[in-house]
Amino acid sequence: QPLRKWRSGVKEGAKQRDFVRVVRFPDRSVDDTRRRSGSLARFLLTSRHSRAMNILCIVAFATAGVGVGAGGRVLLARLPRGIRLPPFWCELSSGALSAIAGWRGLPWWWVPVPLVLGWLAVPLAAVDFARRRLPDVFTLSAYPLLGLAVAVAGLFGDSPGLGVRAVAGVLLFGGAHALVRLLAPRAMGAGDVKLAGSLGAVLGAVGWPAIALGAVLAALVTAGVSVVRRSRVVPHGPGLLLATWLLAAVGHR
Repeated sequence: QPLRKWRSGVKEGAKQRDFVRVVRFPDRSVDDTRRRSGSLARFLLTSRHSRAMNILCIVAFATAGVGVGAGGRVLLARLPRGIRLPPFWCELSSGALSAIAGWRGLPWWWVPVPLVLGWLAVPLAAVDFARRRLPDVFTLSAYPLLGLAVAVAGLFGDSPGLGVRAVAGVLLFGGAHALVRLLAPRAMGAGDVKLAGSLGAVLGAVGWPAIALGAVLAALVTAGVSVVRRSRVVPHGPGLLLATWLLAAVGHR
């Protein structure tokens, strides 16, 4: 008899707990655990799908970078004053920069900026390191290519004043390098001045502080190259390209 009373009491208590839970949380039923397990399963499936899409995006970006790097290496070899680079150097470098741009998870409207910049940076840096010059076919092509990428960011992005900052970056960054070239021709090459204008558009699009920060980072990179090579005469183009790409790929939020 006491055992029966205890069992009936347990059953009544369970019913009361279920009733209180339904009253307090009318949107939950008694099989709340089953719903939660289903939600967890959906979450895991969604997370796996998201990770798979991220990996696929990185692989696609890297593949595109390898293809563009191969085209850039072939173009460098066919230029009148071109250079023949070892196989896979441009391909691997361009693919790595493209993969990082895809891995960063940047807004879709900003992705073309570091992507195009990385594709241009690899052949330009290679020629500048080898011959200490920047071919016009790349420096002049950077203006419409990077200009189009920045224009897409300005039209579809959520950064107010991006276009104004980009134009100001061209004038400020390019004008500063032109002034250095005018005052000290040996300290700045003509190719650096041509390149600085298009890079200034990217830095201005990133933000006002990026214009000054890009100049400082470029100077630090060039100083580091000078220390490594133990030479006072080193190219400045790779420093400009690396500093601008870092700010575009990592500094942009």
